[in-house]
Amino acid sequence: MNTIVERIQQADVCEYIDLVGQEKDLYRGVGWRLARFENGILAEIYDIENVPMQENIEAMTAAAIANARAWLSERDATQVYFVLCSCYQLCEPVAMTNEWAWKKMEQVLFNEFSLIDSVE
Repeated sequence: MNTIVERIQQADVCEYIDLVGQEKDLYRGVGWRLARFENGILAEIYDIENVPMQENIEAMTAAAIANARAWLSERDATQVYFVLCSCYQLCEPVAMTNEWAWKKMEQVLFNEFSLIDSVE
């Protein structure tokens, strides 16, 4: 199997990784996730948005980031990407190897939670 970087393809709107074979069994629908790979093969998907609803969006975002950091602390960060799951693809992959990736995750989560809050 190719490395993760070799699997990243470029479309008109974003980069993406196609899920193949048994990787598709890990897919649970659209949303922002952490995707962990082993030898270039998807091994695990972590739902970063799975936190209890709270009145305070900042607190909800902070809880999601803390949970993600705890999850990642038990894994090899060089094999984990922040992705948008969509149609059996992992879109906009960002390696979780630097602080910029965490800032992007925080911004995305805050925006996602703000949308949920505005609907209620």
